[in-house]
Amino acid sequence: MKQLVYVLFLLILSMQISAQQLPQLSLKHQNVFILNPAAAGQSDNNVINIVHREQWVGFDNAPSTSLISYNQKIGLSSGVGGFLISDRTFPTSRLIVNLSYAYRIDMNDLSLSFGLSGLIMQYRFKNSDLTYKDILDPSLELRSEQKWRPEASFGLMLQSKSFYLQFAINQLLQSNFNSFAVTDEGLIKNSRLFCFSGQYHFFMDAHNFSPGIFIKYAPSSPVESDVSIEYNYNEKVFGSIAYRWADALNFSVGYKFNRFKLAYSFDIITSSLKISTASSHEIMLSIDISKHSDASAPSLY
Repeated sequence: MKQLVYVLFLLILSMQISAQQLPQLSLKHQNVFILNPAAAGQSDNNVINIVHREQWVGFDNAPSTSLISYNQKIGLSSGVGGFLISDRTFPTSRLIVNLSYAYRIDMNDLSLSFGLSGLIMQYRFKNSDLTYKDILDPSLELRSEQKWRPEASFGLMLQSKSFYLQFAINQLLQSNFNSFAVTDEGLIKNSRLFCFSGQYHFFMDAHNFSPGIFIKYAPSSPVESDVSIEYNYNEKVFGSIAYRWADALNFSVGYKFNRFKLAYSFDIITSSLKISTASSHEIMLSIDISKHSDASAPSLY
């Protein structure tokens, strides 16, 4: 019986870590750079993005993510950037430090960029976040762990003034982490994560309608996919509706004032988790620190 409980615990923990190896975000089209290094420097503006997400509000110890990112153009064809992510999934958490480089090839009205990033991930397992029915069960003798692991990502991005398409492979090195100090049974291995997304912009004077698609796949997890439609007025006010397949319906709104943009996203859970929780919330603050800001340029990355 003890062995069965132990195996079930390992399975649940492995599923949790696999599903949250990279944080889930709703404002993906507003922050493509987080999942694809090829987006570094693809905007004419130098923007700092600050994001905080509370997932499955109402569920005890639900995932919570905070991040800050920045990228900028270097010269005529290069871009650099980086981000810092704190992702808490209980009883595990991760701190991710990223540095990225992108190179762009211009082709008339199109551009193709290649990106590569190096990451350092700090994995933490906190024993005190667990509650045991039988605290004397020797098969559950776990202790808190903290380890650093390297990772890398590669991406491609094709874009014009009317659309963008991107494809990225994250966690190329597939680093592993053993969350248990006494055995090898708790070995968790990063899965390669494949990400594809795109948007097309229909411009009508001051109005912009942008349908979009996002697909994320890891061999150890179900496919995550969503479709969206965004409306933007004069690059000042935007709103969007998205449906994440078998998971959630998302509503987002945002407003841009001079060098600042504030966006809020609200998820209505449609999966079986709706029994335990009502929604997920995400907020993003963007600050343009360019010397000569182009107020009409979309700050998607």
